[in-house]
Amino acid sequence: MNSLRRFIVHNGGVSAVEFALAAPLLIMMMAGIATGWTYATQTLQMRSAIKTGANYVLQGGADLTKAKGAVLTAWANKPDDGAVEVVRQCSCAGTVSACTSVCTGTGAIPNMSVIITATGSLDTPLHSLFATAKMSTSHEEIIRVR
Repeated sequence: MNSLRRFIVHNGGVSAVEFALAAPLLIMMMAGIATGWTYATQTLQMRSAIKTGANYVLQGGADLTKAKGAVLTAWANKPDDGAVEVVRQCSCAGTVSACTSVCTGTGAIPNMSVIITATGSLDTPLHSLFATAKMSTSHEEIIRVR
């Protein structure tokens, strides 16, 4: 009975047990912070590259291939499956129409927009450890030209 009382009253090693309980939670929290930080950084890099292409168009650039090239060049740490699409679209009264003709009924010049879309999978740190699928994201910028 005396040894049982000593065992119950003895508090040696309590901090080791507390750390053993808290360590997995701390590791999971740090992994979540690293994943969120990586996702935010890669998304901001993609958006910054799209803004570069938008600036090219806003400064009078009409070549869609050069706009796409500007986005791809400016996209830092582009993922392997990263893709950029640049499309010119015209509309009359909210409906898509040909850019080469005037609007039917009104005879007005159609509104022209350039749409830049980037998509890609974002790499997350420790993805092999947690066996999570890659997160994919996309961003679209619509630039009204006329």
